[in-house]
Amino acid sequence: MLFLAEEAERIARSYPHQLSGGQRQRILIAQAIACGPSVVIADEPTASLDPTTQMEILGVFRTLRKNLGLAMIFITHNPALLGGFADRVLVLYAGRIVELGPAEKVLASPRHPYTRSLFQAIPPFLSETHSAHKKKLAAIPGDSLASSLPREGCPFEPRCPERMDVCKSQEPGLVKLSEAHVVSCFRYEGQE
Repeated sequence: MLFLAEEAERIARSYPHQLSGGQRQRILIAQAIACGPSVVIADEPTASLDPTTQMEILGVFRTLRKNLGLAMIFITHNPALLGGFADRVLVLYAGRIVELGPAEKVLASPRHPYTRSLFQAIPPFLSETHSAHKKKLAAIPGDSLASSLPREGCPFEPRCPERMDVCKSQEPGLVKLSEAHVVSCFRYEGQE
């Protein structure tokens, strides 16, 4: 225990540049829960961390959720982190909801073309023998900046591999795929 007290004292006296990314994240988490919130918003809490530290930080969040009953909004560009962690997944494109549903459904079988494209761009994990073949990652074609500019139609249409004529002139509404799963895509209209 003396070691932990000395380590805590050293960290308390350190400047941010003297700490590892994982230590800085843990300090931010401690600051976030110090006031006893009921909801914590974690915006890219594992960005720039190595995979081992990412898993440790997710473990800290799981423990906090369980022990303190915290609700969490976890914002990430890495959907691979959400498996086994998130209850629900909300996917946004250009500030608009494109898919919302139970995590296990969205992660296992994404329905919106953007959600599918996003998941296909996740780097594969190396095998235990590290003999994975180098494979070019899938990329989402087009310019993401152009999609954020005001325009008619679906914001993802210029980049969508499944676009239809209607996508250019109208923005799709949310279509209910099930009681808890919605998607914003003309491909699913009439399936309600």
